[in-house]
Amino acid sequence: MTYSVTFRTVNGLVSVSNPGSTISVTLPAGTGMPPNGSVDVTDNTTGQSCGGSLTSSGTTATVAITSGSCPQELGAGDVVTLVLTGVTNTPGLTGTKITLSTSSDPSAVTTPVP
Repeated sequence: MTYSVTFRTVNGLVSVSNPGSTISVTLPAGTGMPPNGSVDVTDNTTGQSCGGSLTSSGTTATVAITSGSCPQELGAGDVVTLVLTGVTNTPGLTGTKITLSTSSDPSAVTTPVP
């Protein structure tokens, strides 16, 4: 299964003064996270992809954006999509929630799973 999470940054994630950042996503209880590895991060505002590495623990995935991998800044207000592949979950997760935060926007945002 693939989870795709799209969000708008409040503060920039990657810039000259901040070359690397993290994105943390907590998926619903009963979700199996993919093994540690690479992950797709796309800045929809600029159309650019960035490299990232995934570390997972329980239902939380932390994505470290690889320093220097973004051709352009992931700036404030940019729309970013994070794609996690290899996720497993139990049937019937409707009504549960996903929580997302970034190192530059540490206040977590929670949204229902469609």
